[in-house]
Amino acid sequence: LTPADLAKLLDRLVIRHESADNPLFENQLEVLRNRIDALDTELLEVLSSRMDIVKEIGLYKKEHNVTALQINRWAQLMDARIKLGEKLNLNRTFTQILFQLIHEDSVRMQTEIMDNGN
Repeated sequence: LTPADLAKLLDRLVIRHESADNPLFENQLEVLRNRIDALDTELLEVLSSRMDIVKEIGLYKKEHNVTALQINRWAQLMDARIKLGEKLNLNRTFTQILFQLIHEDSVRMQTEIMDNGN
């Protein structure tokens, strides 16, 4: 690293503050954060409802002696969710990881139902 390179690097460096001493900024930021909090609550409520349906599916699969993990359904679900996510301007990797986590927990829950009874 030459002194000239260091000077260029330092010129591009932007030091950001943890907060702004601006009440208007802080107020608007709080409004936006409250909107995020409300959406997070809705998101968790929807995920809880989804898991209730997963439980029903687990019981139904157990009743009919069908495995919890169904590869074809998983592939179709991932393809459809990634395409929808992209259509909604969500990052492909984010959507993929999100639904992998959701699906893993769904399979875990269905497996528990099949192993334990309910």
